[in-house]
Amino acid sequence: MELTGRIDSIGPEETVGANGFRKREFVLEVLDNNPQYSQFISFQFVQDKCQILDQYQVGMEATVHFDIRGRKWTNREGVESVWNTLQAWRIQQVGAQPVAPHNATAQPQAHNQAPAQPGPTPQTQQMLANAGMTATVQNPPPTTPTETQDQIPF
Repeated sequence: MELTGRIDSIGPEETVGANGFRKREFVLEVLDNNPQYSQFISFQFVQDKCQILDQYQVGMEATVHFDIRGRKWTNREGVESVWNTLQAWRIQQVGAQPVAPHNATAQPQAHNQAPAQPGPTPQTQQMLANAGMTATVQNPPPTTPTETQDQIPF
């Protein structure tokens, strides 16, 4: 599922429970047919996806991709409740170009060369730089032609 709107708020990362479960909540203002009655929808990223929100600010227009999660819980008195959450797994700024698959713009390769390996995205490079780290990609050595790699047209 997905919704598009304006980021209204971004909360801090929280750790809950003894197992170290991490979550980060944010609110998206979604304009319905009548802008006078905006809908404020709360989402959360969990675990390693919490850091995705570091690239976003309040006021940005974004499309959020999410799943609906729900579970039952029974309190000490035996009263059962159902909890629902909207768990985001991707967010994209409106107007930003989607990232093309690494093979979509690949140039034709000679038959004796392995395809180049994709490098880290600019966002990944920035996150690594902020953490004082770098990433390198090593291409495999060229392969030698074999009978199965000939250029027979059939």
